[in-house]
Amino acid sequence: MLRTVDEVIEKLGGTQRAAEVAAVLPSAVSNWRKREKIPSDRFFVIGEALRAVSAEADPAIFGF
Repeated sequence: MLRTVDEVIEKLGGTQRAAEVAAVLPSAVSNWRKREKIPSDRFFVIGEALRAVSAEADPAIFGF
């Protein structure tokens, strides 16, 4: 299980790819890294992308 925002972003393929998956600008993903949280409204789309690469994120990363 991925326990940090950095691990999630890297597993998705980096900042640019994570931004594409989440339909946000790369600067938003950079802000996730700084805040150490991914907005909860991205939980399902990020979770789906992680499942596609056989990974799972700790829900706490999304504030749950």
